Amino acid sequence: ASALSITNAYAQASGKTGTSSEEIATLSQNGDAIAQKIWENAMASIATACQMLITVLAPEVIIFGGGLSQSGNLLIDPIAKSLGESLTFQKVPQLVIAHYGAQAGTIGCAMLALDLLPNGGN
Repeated sequence: ASALSITNAYAQASGKTGTSSEEIATLSQNGDAIAQKIWENAMASIATACQMLITVLAPEVIIFGGGLSQSGNLLIDPIAKSLGESLTFQKVPQLVIAHYGAQAGTIGCAMLALDLLPNGGN
């Protein structure tokens, strides 16, 4: 699930365009039935992906960036709850929002590109 997939699903189901994933998360918390269904499905998908990651790699921390990171605890809390209920012998890692939020991926790509330049871009 991505911010774009959530906004597209909400637009298709509600007929309302231009609603951000953060707004959809808030609408979900405020009782909007369409937003609740879409947000819950998205969080379940992300939790399932995290569960597979945890089972294979056992990370100590999972960092969320991108557009969904703007939702803060509305993103973290349902995923943590799902992981706590579904993991058996694995430890639930720390779930955090990337410091640079929605820009984390872009900044990371730029840093990787700089590393590929001779002398690290200096």
